[in-house]
Amino acid sequence: MGIKIASETDYSTAIRDLFPKGEYWEKQFSDPKSDVNLFCKAKTQEIIRLRKRMCNLLEESNYKTAVETISDWERIMLGYTNAHLPLEKRREILSTNNVQIINRIVIADIAKTFGFIITNIQFPYRPAFFGFSRFGIDSIATPASWQTIVLHSLTQGNDAQISVFETHINNVLTNYTPYFLYNGGNS
Repeated sequence: MGIKIASETDYSTAIRDLFPKGEYWEKQFSDPKSDVNLFCKAKTQEIIRLRKRMCNLLEESNYKTAVETISDWERIMLGYTNAHLPLEKRREILSTNNVQIINRIVIADIAKTFGFIITNIQFPYRPAFFGFSRFGIDSIATPASWQTIVLHSLTQGNDAQISVFETHINNVLTNYTPYFLYNGGNS
């Protein structure tokens, strides 16, 4: 769904229709140098410019098509900006933050966007549950919701991305306590 931009003639006709009818106004519109005619032309161009800007702002309302506001999308959704990365890479990182179901493949894909390789994912502790938490008839959470997770990964020389990667994983895995081991636990 977009915003339709009509032709210059359509907008000019619409503006002229706002003026009163009569012989005086017809003379004004027939003279190309009259103030009324020049006013209509100027307002027509202003409306076309406004409609084009509305189309641009509509595209900026989604991070998948944003160009001007991509830094704002990152600041709000991620808590940091990636101004040094190309636009498509920035959109890819934003889309990983919007994932609804987290599994090992999703975590590996997130790591890949930062140039890392996940070698192992461990859940070293099992949470102690003696029943399920409920509110009314709906479960609040399953036992897997509050867990510790250890991510083993290879940085492949992208050590500068470690803090950004950890921040991103912490945002995505909100119900987990993640621990990170890099390059076999050596760094």
